[in-house]
Amino acid sequence: MAMIVCVALRGGAQVRLEIQQGWDGKERAGRWNPVLVRAADRLPRDVMIEFNSATEGGFGTTIREHVAIGPNKGTFELYAPSHYSPSAQNVLVIRDAESGRAIAQVPSHLAGATTRPAPIGPNGMFIGISGKPTQLESVRESGVGDAGYLPPRLLPRSAIGYDGIECLFLNQSDLGDIEPSQQRAILDWVRAGGGLLLTPSDKPLATNTPLAAALPCRIGDLEMIEVPPAALQHAGLPLRFAHQAARKLMPLAGADKLEIIPGGNVFACSAQCGLGRIVVSPIDLAGLEFDPAELKTKAVAFWRPVLVSVVGVSPPEPKRQYSAPYYGYESESEDQEREGSAVGTLCDFVAGPGSPSPRHVPLVLLAIFFIVGPLDSIVLFSRGRRPWTWSTAAAWVALLAGGTAFVVLQLRPAKIECRSVRIIDQVGDATVATADLVGISCSAGSHRMSFHTPDDAGQWWQPAIPGLTAPQEIRNQPDIRFHESDAGNQLEGIPLEAGQARFLRADHIGAGPAVVQVALSIRGPQDAPLLVGTVRNVSGQSLAGLRVRTHFGVATVPLGGGTLSPGQAVNVSVPAIAEPFAPQKAEGQYQSYGYFGSRHLQKPVREEDLWVVAPDLSGRRSLRIDESISVGSDFCCVYAQVLNPTSPPILQGDRTGHERAYQWLRALEPLEP
Repeated sequence: MAMIVCVALRGGAQVRLEIQQGWDGKERAGRWNPVLVRAADRLPRDVMIEFNSATEGGFGTTIREHVAIGPNKGTFELYAPSHYSPSAQNVLVIRDAESGRAIAQVPSHLAGATTRPAPIGPNGMFIGISGKPTQLESVRESGVGDAGYLPPRLLPRSAIGYDGIECLFLNQSDLGDIEPSQQRAILDWVRAGGGLLLTPSDKPLATNTPLAAALPCRIGDLEMIEVPPAALQHAGLPLRFAHQAARKLMPLAGADKLEIIPGGNVFACSAQCGLGRIVVSPIDLAGLEFDPAELKTKAVAFWRPVLVSVVGVSPPEPKRQYSAPYYGYESESEDQEREGSAVGTLCDFVAGPGSPSPRHVPLVLLAIFFIVGPLDSIVLFSRGRRPWTWSTAAAWVALLAGGTAFVVLQLRPAKIECRSVRIIDQVGDATVATADLVGISCSAGSHRMSFHTPDDAGQWWQPAIPGLTAPQEIRNQPDIRFHESDAGNQLEGIPLEAGQARFLRADHIGAGPAVVQVALSIRGPQDAPLLVGTVRNVSGQSLAGLRVRTHFGVATVPLGGGTLSPGQAVNVSVPAIAEPFAPQKAEGQYQSYGYFGSRHLQKPVREEDLWVVAPDLSGRRSLRIDESISVGSDFCCVYAQVLNPTSPPILQGDRTGHERAYQWLRALEPLEP
């Protein structure tokens, strides 16, 4: 969806403004989506783009970015999370950088503007397309999923821009048209659990690009192939596809073959890349047309195996109507259910022990004591009765004592507390992503705080909904403002009120150094297997609570002294059959998204159970790891607590506070044969 507005300014200047949200106007609810802003002015000027975006629980996020515009239209990329509620409305404002005065706005009239929920709900499959334009009609019309298009020049340059899609389909793309920064962002996203589907163009493939180096095969010349008529009939394809062009694919070591047309001897190449997968098809998938009479069955039978191979997990079932919470239309997907449950459960934990009572409670009590004490005494005295009674005397004493205590409490320094939980995801010999949840609270007064972390480049922050607090009890809170760049966004300031905690979450997608080196295997008989090998700490912090999860269960690894020091290795020899992995035991049952926010039904999580809750801050990566472990005995997952983390949020503002950080590692590693 693109909207255009022209605003006349003083001196005859004119601003032209366009906005396009999502992939060709399609946004994914509950995820980060690209926002393309096109702006031009007759005279060059410095401006500030201000994008006001709704988030869960009725909160709002204001994203700001300083840019320069002129007579030639410039395109600027923003990224913002999309909200489910149909009452949410995003507003784009262009302000003069020097005066802060608004000079353009979309929509121009808020009162008359219509609102709508994001077109793509939390459930279902969403495919982002680039390269040769296509709408993938067979995918959309058969109900397998939905799709949106962006030209190569507008593909996101940050991995967070692909958060709203499950699969990126580069349709007959010339990799030379995709900038290196875009290719690196795509690869970072794939390694963190995304899926890439590529069909080569007719031009020779550029081999000196990041994407070309990551492909599971070498791509050769065009050749003509023959597909048996029986295979076409079984797939629901017309006979004209029996003779078609295909690129010759030469698989590399570790690549798998995927038969595109069953019985047609047409094979794609597939390989795991971090937590995600890359699939290369030799034929033009977008050009396949199915018999309209069999579209619902044949297109589903064709596309679902392809998308399963790309995404790594089975695509969710088609939309389930009236099963809450998506405005009475569509339920959450499994990854968002787990993510929402973890966020709410961890909000309860990072809120800190014992939030102070709201300020109105002691004021109400003092008002009651004033009525029963001084006011009653005056009334009794005016009527000629004795002003001192047992009730008035007791109220006088309570008023004086309570008033003194209230003043003392208001004058004492405010206690500001910040707790954070981080999960670090590692695959092989590198970390691929992190996820953070932060809670900040103060005991008295009003403050405006901000914080930064030493590794804040590439972190994308947004407000998080609270945990145990019922949605109807959430007080109105000012919006949170962020300054955004291609690398991430920075918190400009967070307003704090006594007795009211604020919560933030952050996502970072990108490669980093490994925390552990793992060499493990399963040995022994099938009825009593042993997990053997070594785990070495290659980070700069000590580790504790070492656990290894396989398809047999979660085994605890004993550590000498209870910790694994930097550079130290532990020899592992423990029974592989152990307690099943069950995060639902520690997480609450949550209604985490939707029009009415969130409600938590259990007690806050215990610190010793955080290792199983924190990983679900990224539900998508949790599902990828679950699938990798459950399909066979090729992978294990190592969990460990990082002691004394070096990068907790550092509070900045008019007061300093107490900070406490918790970090856990989740590493998916191959088991040795």
